Amino acid sequence: MRFRFALIALLTAVSLPTAVLAAPGPGSLIKLGCPNGATSDHPCKAVYYYGSDGKRHAFPNDKVYFSWYADFGGVQTVAASFMASLPLSANVTYRPGVKMVKFQTLDKVYAVGLGSELRWVATEDVARTRYGQAWNAQIDDISDVFFTDYRFGADIVTASAYD
Repeated sequence: MRFRFALIALLTAVSLPTAVLAAPGPGSLIKLGCPNGATSDHPCKAVYYYGSDGKRHAFPNDKVYFSWYADFGGVQTVAASFMASLPLSANVTYRPGVKMVKFQTLDKVYAVGLGSELRWVATEDVARTRYGQAWNAQIDDISDVFFTDYRFGADIVTASAYD
């Protein structure tokens, strides 16, 4: 649960709607309403993506969330019964092309592609060409626990090999 703490702590400081809305449709961001005095680790602080597959997908942390969204403005509060009716499924992964990532115990840096595909960025020159001079500031560490959330594709050996 430690992976959700950063997002949960961030949500604690953000004012989100407290009224329970009508059931949202697929493509929505959803969360539970919080009771008075809810602490930062209360389940009501977690935000989920309600997918077109009819399932809810958790954001592992705030970095993943903000690779997709600029703020929490679109998050809808739902009833606990509605949330419980949506089975949990795969975690949301980084948005393709926004950041490079690396696992904490591996030395390779990856670009994120469509379908949660990770592609090894083979050289610093490739990284610099794709992400600019400050390419190394565009890397987020991913806990090894999320290794299976991704699949691996072809290495990127030239900048033109990744779009």
